[in-house]
Amino acid sequence: MEARAEKRKAFEEVVEQQRRQEEDRKLTKNYEMQQRLFEFRKEQADRDMPTTQFNLGKMYMNGEGCDMNKELGMTYIQKAATNGCSEAAEFLRKLK
Repeated sequence: MEARAEKRKAFEEVVEQQRRQEEDRKLTKNYEMQQRLFEFRKEQADRDMPTTQFNLGKMYMNGEGCDMNKELGMTYIQKAATNGCSEAAEFLRKLK
């Protein structure tokens, strides 16, 4: 009976290890996708596209695909509002 319990425990440990590895792969893939999205939005935002400036600002604010930088995030959100993005203007209005 003890041998069977030990085999069961070993099996459960392997299954748990595989589950953790799969979760790690998903998190890595998600972060890589966020980084690509960040780079794409950065290129578009630098071309004065207001909605993209707002979205990039939110990414900086939340650290999605980049290091968190609230100051730079607010800079892009303010640019977006100045360039006519109503969502950015509403976001800034709610902060006051």
